[in-house]
Amino acid sequence: MQYFSPTWCDLSWTDWIPFTATREGFGEIPRTSGVYRVRPVEKDFLMYIGQTGRSLHERLNDLRRNTLKPIMPFNDPHTAAPSLWAWRDAEGYSYECSAATLLSKKSERIGWECYLLWNYRLLSGSSTLCNFGRFHHKYWKSTNRKQNQRGGRLPDGEINISGGPSLPPLQQKGNPGDTNWMGLGWSEKISLKKIL
Repeated sequence: MQYFSPTWCDLSWTDWIPFTATREGFGEIPRTSGVYRVRPVEKDFLMYIGQTGRSLHERLNDLRRNTLKPIMPFNDPHTAAPSLWAWRDAEGYSYECSAATLLSKKSERIGWECYLLWNYRLLSGSSTLCNFGRFHHKYWKSTNRKQNQRGGRLPDGEINISGGPSLPPLQQKGNPGDTNWMGLGWSEKISLKKIL
């Protein structure tokens, strides 16, 4: 899988570090800003792709600590933690992560995150299971700490619609500004200048 590669999208990724690694083992995660990816152990897909302007080590340590809690964590400080927790609870997944340093502005890191998500969709045919508000179909998500509502397993017969399949990825076609860019039907251009 290209998206598991240590050079995926020409970035320099760390080795895969288990969420259950010792403090020393998890210390391999850089203490710089950058992007990161999470996968289930011994599976061929990614669960989540993210970016942070904080220390990657700090951000991923928060994520692993909250994901491994005995009850579903709140939606903060990391929005992916409840989703990873639900998949772990439902499917028995254990996770590992990998990170790449990006010493850049927030807008550039977000651009990289979007590019990685799109590239992953092209390669796998689907979105990651925990980005874009996706969630396990048998669970509901915790709110933030202030609202204080813990998520959990839904009663039998109830389904979370955020757990359905993702739409297929857009294939690169045309150029920005073309009426068929990315295979979509775009409207005619309209001037943003104020008409007097």
